[in-house]
Order: sequence, then C-alpha cells, then structure tokens
Amino acid sequence: MINTRSTNNPAKTPKERSISDVIPLYFSVYLVLHKDITEGKYPDGVALPSEQELAKRFGVSRVTIRRTMLLLGEADMIVRQRGRGTFANPSAIKKTESSNFSGLTENIKAFEEETSVRILEYAPAEPPEWVLTAAGSENAGPMLKIVRVRSTASQSFSYSVCYVPYPEANLLSVESLSNRTIMALLEAEGAIAKHVDQRLTAVAATPEIAGLLGINVGEPLVTVRRLVRDSSNRLIEAIQVFYRPDSFEYQVSLSREATLGEAPRWVSSSTA
Repeated sequence: MINTRSTNNPAKTPKERSISDVIPLYFSVYLVLHKDITEGKYPDGVALPSEQELAKRFGVSRVTIRRTMLLLGEADMIVRQRGRGTFANPSAIKKTESSNFSGLTENIKAFEEETSVRILEYAPAEPPEWVLTAAGSENAGPMLKIVRVRSTASQSFSYSVCYVPYPEANLLSVESLSNRTIMALLEAEGAIAKHVDQRLTAVAATPEIAGLLGINVGEPLVTVRRLVRDSSNRLIEAIQVFYRPDSFEYQVSLSREATLGEAPRWVSSSTA
C-alpha cells in the first residue's frame, strides 16, 4: 500500500450517534425495503409484511412505516391492492436506482478544492462480483483498484474503493490523481461519462474503516455504489464510497408528470 498525501488534522472520535441522528427513521427503513425489493426478496405475488409487522421488525412506530410506504409508492416501488396487501412493483425488481448526475459533475470542482486525499492502494486487482456483473464479459479480468480516504481540514469523512477497467485505467497515474475525483480525471482524458447508476444504503463500520474515519466500530455509515458508463454503455468506473453520516446529505426531488392517456406519477431526481 502507498501513502501519497495525508491530513495534518487527524479525525477525532465523535460522541456515539445513531443513523437516525442524520437520516430520518422513515428514510432509513425506506433504504432497507428499497434494497429488499430491487434484489427480489418480494417476487411477484408475495406481499410485503403488514405495517404492524414492519414496525416490529424495525422497532419504529406505524406512523413511521406509513411515511416509508408513501415514499416507496411515490418512487413506484410498490403496488397496493385493496383486500390483498402491498406488493413489489414487478418493474422495480432488480432495478438499480438511477440518479440524475448533472449536479454530480457540476459540484466536482468545488469538492476537489475543499478536500484532500490519501491513497491507500493503487494496483491491479480482481474486482468483486458486483463489479464483474456490471462490467460484463468484455471487461473480464483484473482492474485498477484505487482505495482512498478523503478529508476536510478538520476530519476524514469518506473511504472509497474504486475499480477502473483497462484500457481506461492506463489514463490514470498516482501523480495525476492527487485529490481529484476519478470521474473528473477520466473525463479530462477523454473517457466521458454518459450514464450513472447509483445505489445508497446504510451499513455498520468495519474495524478498518472505523479506524480511518475516526469513529467507533459498528457505527452507522452511509454507503453509495456508483456505476459509471460511457456513450457505448461500457463500464468505465465502479466505486463504492463509505461516508460518515454527519458529513453526507441525500436529496430527493419529486416532480409530477403526466402523459396522454396515463395518470400523473411522481418522478424522482436524486442527488448525493
């Protein structure tokens, strides 16, 4: 492993906090149920648990569950059938949440200028299964693995593991990375991102990540998996970022759209 840049202000361990301190309970439940639905836990014909059962599972009130179900409905993830229950929308199963990334690229320059990066690993490696599945057979084999910790002037706030396939990986170098985002550097070298799929969920901090981010083992982290593709739909970057929840904000904007002959529906545009 290599170190090319470090912060002069190591992070201090904050007081113990819950994921509900920074993410509303109903949204935390939404993340879990969204993941369950997209991964096919509730196949066609299998109803989701009742509000009472879900409240017991997550240790929350039924009011919280109702808000969660409302959000799932607005995201077109569920279908309610009177007298039968609530079911996963078949079109949502195995569907990865897509994000409008116009804001993502617009904020990269400011993000780079206000943060610093420490590179922990920069070497070819076999990617994990979720990356191989996204890459397809044309990108089989080792990819460039980049592990980094990103910090502000006061604390480390994210731990990222990125995989870049070859030949796109040949556009990168340790020296050129500095504190730049991988997406920005690839675009500067001509590998232009045209589509981004992004999935967000909450996980517990492992000993390694907890130590690097200055938090306690088991504390909640927000994690984002992002798949970046070019105009030919070729995967050019796969990255998973683990954020301290006190340094992460997730926004969902809903707009009501209607087409001829169809009922109005809510369409989401999410930014992280």
